[in-house]
Amino acid sequence: MKLAVFSNKADEFTKQIVLALLPKWNFEAIVGLSSEEYKKPNPFVLLQISEKFGIRPEDIIYMGDSGTDMQTANNAGMYAVGALWGFRTKE
Repeated sequence: MKLAVFSNKADEFTKQIVLALLPKWNFEAIVGLSSEEYKKPNPFVLLQISEKFGIRPEDIIYMGDSGTDMQTANNAGMYAVGALWGFRTKE
């Protein structure tokens, strides 16, 4: 299984946090925001990750904790899964 992180947080900050908090996980891509034009729900970065992995978007599970994440997954043609433990509440 290939793993990636895509965040609307700044790119360098995203990389630092993921590597500090999840050092034992093997993420093949860690991507944070580098330009406002690529901010979620724009699917551009997700489609780049899909291409890098050589996996069709419809074969990728995208897990997120907000409505914006669900919209981003849908915009990319990926399978959206909502997490209840993140930034937002279940509601």
